[in-house]
Amino acid sequence: MSVLLCLGVLSAQTPHNFQINIGGGIHSLQYTANQCSLEQGYGFVAGVQYNYMFSDYFGVAVGAQVSKLQTSATYNYSQSLDRVHPDNSLDYVLDASFHDWKESQQALLLEIPIEGMFRYAFNSQWALQFGVGVALQLPVSGSFAIDDGYYTTTGYFPATDVTYADLANHGFQTSDGIAIDVDDKIEYKSFAMGIIADLGVAYSIGRNSAIYAGLYLNYGVMSLIDGVEQPLVDLHQYHGTFVSDRVSEVKPLQMGLKLAFRFGVGSNTH
Repeated sequence: MSVLLCLGVLSAQTPHNFQINIGGGIHSLQYTANQCSLEQGYGFVAGVQYNYMFSDYFGVAVGAQVSKLQTSATYNYSQSLDRVHPDNSLDYVLDASFHDWKESQQALLLEIPIEGMFRYAFNSQWALQFGVGVALQLPVSGSFAIDDGYYTTTGYFPATDVTYADLANHGFQTSDGIAIDVDDKIEYKSFAMGIIADLGVAYSIGRNSAIYAGLYLNYGVMSLIDGVEQPLVDLHQYHGTFVSDRVSEVKPLQMGLKLAFRFGVGSNTH
């Protein structure tokens, strides 16, 4: 269980209030990949938010925030592909074996959260707050990196009953994960949606200001990618997990602890 640390600005005393958030915790890209083990990632969130309480108990909030997410996958498996070799136009079988091959993926999202809020004041200083809503998720950038391991490719030509290896010019070689040269950019979809929820307590430190601490959840309900039908590796080329048939969908997950400092504007009408 990780912790999401946030800093915010809001007032429990006035109908209008503002919030600034920064923090970090479990920020992972959730997916199911064939024949690999996954490791959850950690990231950060930073943003601003406007809140309006239209009664003593209920209100709405809208904001904008940037979040970073990451996950890693480790492969230990073999694949075989029927291919035609470009050097001689002969049919062959491309075999690739992965050994502790570790790939990490990252995403930077611009999010617009909108949620309804419920607040219950215990006394003049302490209040319980709960919020639930949705967040529009707009991918800003994406990339992947190879952190460890290696894979080996060989070619079996049935016409001559010969298997070729260690011929780098023809695509049959051992590729080191650290040294390999790949196009590391990930093209995510233009937008996705997530469900968000907050639960915590606020403590008043002045007539129009308060601090807040609570739990935070943001779970994506739409995939950030479109599935493609191509192998993880081909002759002379490593494609990457998110542009291969290893994965069909990717959904963001963010959760942890949120801290906030809040200030309000306007008169105390509640």
